[in-house]
Amino acid sequence: MNVNIAIGASATAQSRQSRSFLRMLGRLSWLFLRHPRRAIDELKTEPRILFLGIAFLLAGLTVYAIVAARIYGLGYRPRTAPLTLFPSESWYLLQAFITIPVGLVTAFAFSGIAYAICRAWGGSGTFDATFGASAFSLHLPMLIFMWIPDIFVASAIYGPSRQGLPWPAWVEILRMVFIPLPWAGIVATMGLSRIHGLSAWRVAFAVLVAAVPTALMAAAFLR
Repeated sequence: MNVNIAIGASATAQSRQSRSFLRMLGRLSWLFLRHPRRAIDELKTEPRILFLGIAFLLAGLTVYAIVAARIYGLGYRPRTAPLTLFPSESWYLLQAFITIPVGLVTAFAFSGIAYAICRAWGGSGTFDATFGASAFSLHLPMLIFMWIPDIFVASAIYGPSRQGLPWPAWVEILRMVFIPLPWAGIVATMGLSRIHGLSAWRVAFAVLVAAVPTALMAAAFLR
């Protein structure tokens, strides 16, 4: 009887911890969208910061993998050879499987480089805080402006009829480049500056240097 009670209490505690983790994940996502400074300040004191960053990153990468799978299912194939050794015919199918592992490696590479540079300049932040802040600040804009919209416009752009974009070309440029990338860079710089206690200019340099290998790895996913 006591064993059953202990097992039940343990299951209840785990359920509460899971709900608490999901609530914090949602709260941080909302704060990074509305009040980035408050999000960073909360993130710095959160002991699960690394796992929250990984969980948010996995959610975003899963959406991107779904987009790749849908494009493949629509029968679209790259018109030019991808920047990889894999054949064009199966490239989007392959993307659906490798997006998550490659995305995780890329995120850890970015955070590791940015962390090393910030620490070399006297920064006081931890790697966990660097990764968590980078995961939210860099990928939230892409999730909102790139990956989620791609799910809804994929059939128009990549389907058999190829109707084209449902909005002007300049809107697409804003959506893909001029809104998400500056937003991600500014919030990442602000966040790492608060985490490491360094000037924004030094952190901006660290972000730019860390973004170089990240951009090279992401180039393989260009459509």
